Amino acid sequence: KHKPDCEKDHTRFEADMTGTDFRYKADCQTNERSFSWKLEGDYLILTSGGQTMEWHLRSLTDASMTVGIPMRPGSENRMYVVYNKQEKK
Repeated sequence: KHKPDCEKDHTRFEADMTGTDFRYKADCQTNERSFSWKLEGDYLILTSGGQTMEWHLRSLTDASMTVGIPMRPGSENRMYVVYNKQEKK
């Protein structure tokens, strides 16, 4: 659980097809994981540390992105998550 004064977990997608996933611990220390990304049809392909993940891209607008993330590796069942656009601080 995060303290109220910690930043919220978030993911940043950059125009140069890189990104960073930020996860905050209870003491507000951050774990950052870099990745590269690309679009292939209806899929957002993320690659980090030699691992590749395929997210189903359900919708993409100027304000948000909805993706289906596999419940576990190789699973056809997906959990759909909405990422809302935020301006950089």
